[in-house]
Amino acid sequence: MEKLPFKSVRTRSDRPLHTIHTDTMGPITPTSFPGNNRWIVVFVDDFSIYAKVYCITNKSESGDCLEKYLRETRNLRGKNEKLCFLRSDNGTEFTGGKFSEIIDEEKATFDFAPPHTPQLNGTAERFNKTIQNKIRALMFDSGLPESMWSLAADAATYIYNRTPHKSNGFKTPLSLMNKNIKTSIEPVEDSQEYTTYRSVAEIYRDPVTFKQAMKSRESQSWQAAVDEELKSMTENNVWTLVDRPLRENIIDSRWVFKRKISPDEEKIYKARLVVRGFKDTNDYEIRETYAPVSRMTVIRSVLAIINKYDLEALQLDVKTAFLNGTLENDIYMEIPEGVKINEEYRKDYVCKLNRALYGLKVSPKRWNEKFSEVASKLGLENDINEPCLYTWRLEGKLVILVLYVDDIILASNCSVKLAEIRDNLCKEFKMKDMGEPKMYLGMEIQRDRENRQITLKQSEYIERILERFNMSDCKPQDTPMITRQAKKIESRNPEKTEEMKTPFNGPFREAIGSLLYLAGVTRPDIAYAVNLLSRRQIAPTNGDWTEVKRIFRYIRGSTNVGLTYRAEANEMEVFTDSSFGDCKDSKSTSGYIIKIFNDTVAWRSKKQTLVTRSTCGAEYYAASEVCQEIISLDKALRDMIGRTFYPVTIRCDNKSAQSCTEMEGSNRLKCFDLPVSEIQNTLDDRERTGVKVPMTEIHGDFIKQCVKEKRVKLTWVASKENLADIMTKPLPLPVHKYLKDKITNSKS
Repeated sequence: MEKLPFKSVRTRSDRPLHTIHTDTMGPITPTSFPGNNRWIVVFVDDFSIYAKVYCITNKSESGDCLEKYLRETRNLRGKNEKLCFLRSDNGTEFTGGKFSEIIDEEKATFDFAPPHTPQLNGTAERFNKTIQNKIRALMFDSGLPESMWSLAADAATYIYNRTPHKSNGFKTPLSLMNKNIKTSIEPVEDSQEYTTYRSVAEIYRDPVTFKQAMKSRESQSWQAAVDEELKSMTENNVWTLVDRPLRENIIDSRWVFKRKISPDEEKIYKARLVVRGFKDTNDYEIRETYAPVSRMTVIRSVLAIINKYDLEALQLDVKTAFLNGTLENDIYMEIPEGVKINEEYRKDYVCKLNRALYGLKVSPKRWNEKFSEVASKLGLENDINEPCLYTWRLEGKLVILVLYVDDIILASNCSVKLAEIRDNLCKEFKMKDMGEPKMYLGMEIQRDRENRQITLKQSEYIERILERFNMSDCKPQDTPMITRQAKKIESRNPEKTEEMKTPFNGPFREAIGSLLYLAGVTRPDIAYAVNLLSRRQIAPTNGDWTEVKRIFRYIRGSTNVGLTYRAEANEMEVFTDSSFGDCKDSKSTSGYIIKIFNDTVAWRSKKQTLVTRSTCGAEYYAASEVCQEIISLDKALRDMIGRTFYPVTIRCDNKSAQSCTEMEGSNRLKCFDLPVSEIQNTLDDRERTGVKVPMTEIHGDFIKQCVKEKRVKLTWVASKENLADIMTKPLPLPVHKYLKDKITNSKS
């Protein structure tokens, strides 16, 4: 029976997170799928009535949920709001353990309701009733099994937070919690409208063990995937059953299960058998295990060439690629789960591997050697410096193949030759022709052949990492970092400065790793910010994490930003810059942007390895570093399209550095020298042989030689037009936006 409410006597909080109401519901039967949860813990903000529900297996997990709730709501607010009061009943899940520890750490106050008076915790109790009704309605309407109530709870809370409520002036809880939410009637882009709901839509979790997969409701689909994988093993003669050898290391295996969504929105069930290669006791040299992959610079250059010359392009996916490699050593594996065999035989027999199964240390190398052998038979040539870039050219006909493990992009100006290469590859390997490239290594490729344009972006990847770090609903920012001047102003607040110095115990490295991939593939506009923060991974502070979250907020507001290739020029153009002595150890930061056909294909933001003594020295060093990338890239482009871009124009905003490259010697740059160990080796060689070996200044002589041989030429550019400026320092909004649009070829 429901108790009547007391007459209202309280005053609502005047800001978010001042007072939080919490309660639990359960035990709920049946247990939920997925997760086997039996309880729900709810948190309701007193000011905005913004709510979150967490499904848990035991009430003792309430403390973890409180910690997660505070982190998520603070990320949503964009600042570290102070928690003052937490109102709950006297349940043991609230009065001790981690829950109580968090309240103490927050220096907040418990506000317990007396026994048998749920009216005094009315906000949470009323929310429980509301969410229960929504869950029942959703379950009834969807026709889903009762065990999926946890998924309905997530959906119901999502709807609740986006529904106007009378108690807060007919505003939505989410809009009060995050003021960045639009309230006008202007349209919302389709790509962002349902982004947040994705966490609810992706309701099924992949099984982690073979037994779990076979006991799940989708066991038939998983069994079909296992059978398909084992069929591939049989077709490729991956192993041979032999008597169990004595004194031999026997490695076990495991299954990896994954659901994928095809371009046609169909669900695909994948099962892959992997061996636990870390248990392989064989000693391998680095040359036996190292397998190359294509550099992202080369992949982007291939796409720029496809667009420039309007080439036909295909994407191919090699199925069970590693199984094509053969082994040289004897490796034994236990008979895997799923193989239909008498259980008694498992004690007496093992699998002797004939092929390079996934998980072995040597598998990538063996596969790469096999593919290179097949490509060579088809007339495709590669270079020692770009072993995964294959080309064929004859009488104006051109074929380009770029390989990244088992993902292939194949392009040609001759459709007949393209089909010939594809068909021959399909005869050698089991492959899937995916047609025109649309998604490659997490990079979304949108091609408009009519307007000669290709767009590269990672909007789906951005959504995944934002969800992973609870930043999906965060407040967007216009720049990835605040300027140095703004930092100086903030540092004048001693309380805030002390708080920012507190050590951060959270997923800092994981966040940096996720952002590094984004910055290295399609987002040069965040390269400097990510590079700077990646130097603080050993002992990050709250201040460092705040800066990481700012990058998340920046990409939240620029999800659809990427690189656009328009092929508006015919040359290679390079911009280089440095920020003199900006690091704590007095080293400088180098940065460069490389464009071919006016399309950005390479960039870098990097801390210099030497301490320079002047701005001229730092700029000169930066220019010399980019020369190495220019020579490597030009050689790859020669292999692909049969032309050189020499002399390449390097645009630098320091006239002194430009002048130094044209001099035979310069006292100002004598800080560039060989490492001490190499100097001593050179002196020892002269002592033994009597022959003088010149000890050159590496960077100085290299760029001068490039200028002398007319490989490059340095020209001056105004700082405001130097695109590499974005790689060396945080910039104010107008400058950042201008350079970002120039780099990405945005027309906005």
